Parts: sequence; structure tokens; C-alpha cells
Amino acid sequence: MKKTVKYIVKRIKSNKKDALILGFLAIIFSLTLFAGILVSYSLKKGIDNTAKRLGADVMLVPKGAKENAENLMLTGQRSTFYFENENYEKLKDISGIKEITAQCFLKSLSADCCAAEVEIVFFDKDTDFIISPWIENKYKDKLGKNEVIVGYGISLEDNSIKLFGDEYKVVAQMAKTGTSLDNSVYFSSESKKELVLKALEKGSFLTEEQKKEDLISSIFFNVDDKSSVSEILKECHKRIGDSFDIVYPKELNESFIENLGIIKKIIENSGIIGGGLLFLLLLVTEHLSIWKRRKEVALMRILGNKKKSIIKAMLGENLIVGLTGGLIGIFIGSLILIPFSNWLGILLKMPYLGPGLLEYLIIIVVILIVISLVICFTSILSILSVVKLEPYQALRREA
Repeated sequence: MKKTVKYIVKRIKSNKKDALILGFLAIIFSLTLFAGILVSYSLKKGIDNTAKRLGADVMLVPKGAKENAENLMLTGQRSTFYFENENYEKLKDISGIKEITAQCFLKSLSADCCAAEVEIVFFDKDTDFIISPWIENKYKDKLGKNEVIVGYGISLEDNSIKLFGDEYKVVAQMAKTGTSLDNSVYFSSESKKELVLKALEKGSFLTEEQKKEDLISSIFFNVDDKSSVSEILKECHKRIGDSFDIVYPKELNESFIENLGIIKKIIENSGIIGGGLLFLLLLVTEHLSIWKRRKEVALMRILGNKKKSIIKAMLGENLIVGLTGGLIGIFIGSLILIPFSNWLGILLKMPYLGPGLLEYLIIIVVILIVISLVICFTSILSILSVVKLEPYQALRREA
């Protein structure tokens, strides 16, 4: 076995030019395949993950903030929009609302814990049904003054983080969302006044609105089975007028799926066209490469090598080169796509949740299997066309 591998490597070195061409095509093929599978899989995973946790039938936001609110649901990107907390108080006792909660957030404040800025979110633990589904380790106690919940992307030291000079105990960490929610820190609503003062002391810029205590950013509610959303919204208008826009978080899942279908179709069509062209290039390249070696094959047969062993050796050469190229393509794809996964989600305006280690390894194995099959098919066709020639025919044609 060792001798066979050494021999194959030696043959690759002696046919360096052809090996480089084959390797380059394998790199392009695997890179294209890897990018297509990874992006499609990550978008689908992100959508499935988000669909389970969209959490509310209705989200009310200040008038004119609908687009920003939809971006919040799609990618987790927060913006600064506020309205009076009294709106929330007026809606809490509407008959037909099963559960209702409010949130307020301060967009992108610098913090000691992280290299990048973090999103500060205030929520009511007693009424919340939006944050809880994302939490990996459930908490039951009331969120204390010096306690926080953090997003998946926040780095922890001994279950605590440092914000504006103070230590806060982390009682729970959210599951990965694939959006900017991963860089959020969640405080109880009662902590807002004190935290705003600390942020100002540390030199953070806050607008006049953000400094006020009686403002919220959004109201979420679910409707019970006996009531309709339209009836509840009519009552909302009666109580607080037309000061709000409406977002339907659960319905956004339909637009997720529609957008994913379009993106997948583009990726699939591009993959089919690109894959087909690469397959033809591989077929032509390998045929020309192996046809040039018919004298070498003839001499091997004259020296007593069997057709079977020649086929194995030449196939082995192409598989080593092809799989090496495949691994290089996957490595390049990983360097490009994995570090910028959050940016891709923002660019596509969709939740983007990359694969875990096991899923990532499965994708790599699948791609290498596909490359092996393609190399085997294209190589065997070319190798057989040369091996089937009688030695004297091959030598005569070479002459």
C-alpha cells in the first residue's frame, strides 16, 4: 500500500501541469458546491429556528417604525423608535388578549465586555413570552437588579459580564439566533433608570428620548382562540388612537419561506449550470491529459502491468489530486463564508444560522463524496479509452 501511494505521488509529480489543472477545477467545483449547500442550509436553518420563536400574533410599534420593526424580526437589527409606556398600560386589560408584554431598547452602546457594541434591551420578566423561548438554561426567579440575560455571541467570564464599570451576573444565555440578537444584553425594565445614568457617566451618547423612563419600543401580544386579531386591533385604536404601526411576526415566516425559495432557486440553477460546465471541463481536461500518456500506458503494459493495476494507479492519481483540490476549495469557502455569516444574514435580510460542527463535517463529507464520484466517472471514461489500445497501436500513434 505504501509503495502504491509513493508510486502515485511520484506519477503526479511527473505530470505536474496536468495535476495542477485538474486540482484547480476541483477547487472551483468544491468551492461552488460548498457555498451553495452552506448558504441554502444556513438560511433554512435560520428560518426554521426563527419560525418557532416569532412568539407573538401582533407587534405594535410607533407610527412610521414598521420597516425598522420588520428588520428587527428578520435580522435582529434594532433601531431607536419609542412611544409612551401609557399606551402599553391602556392595552393590558383588553378582553381577548391572552398575553401581552413590552420591550424597550437602547441601540448599540459600547460596553466593557465586548469588542463590538452591544444592544441593551429592557423587558418585563413577569409578562415576557418573547425572550424566554430563546433561553438555553431556563430561569425561574425574578431578574435581579444586577442580573442579566445575554445573547449567544456575548463572551462571558465566570458567568458575569462587565458593563459601564459594573459587574452583572449572567443568569441565562440565549440560544444562537444567527442575527444581531446574539449581541444583545437583556435587563429588567426596573434597571433602565440606573443603567442610563451609568452609560451617561461613562460617556455613552444617548438621545433625549433614550434618557426618559416612561418610553417603550414595542408591544407584543397574543390573542386567545375566542377572539380575532382584527377585533383586538379595533379596540387598540379606540384606546390609543392611530399612534402605532402593526407588524405580524408570525406572518413574516411566509415571506422568509418565499425569499428562501427564490434564493434556493437561484443557487440551484447557478449550481446546475456551473456544475455542468465544470463537469464537461473535467471530462475534456482528463481525456486530453490521459490521452497524452498513452505511450506511458503502452510501456507499462509491455513491462507486464495488468490493465486493472494501470486503471487503479491512474484513477488513484486523479482522486488524490481531485480530493486535495476539493479540500482546498472547502477551506477557501470556509474562510470566506463562516467569518461573515452574520453579515450575509444582514445582506440577505434573512435569519442566517450556520451549521454546527457535526453538520459542517457532514457537508464536507458529502462534497468529497460527490467530487470522488465525478472524478471516478470522468477518469474511468478517459482511462479506458487509452488502456483498451494495444501497446503497439499506442506506440505507433505516439510516433
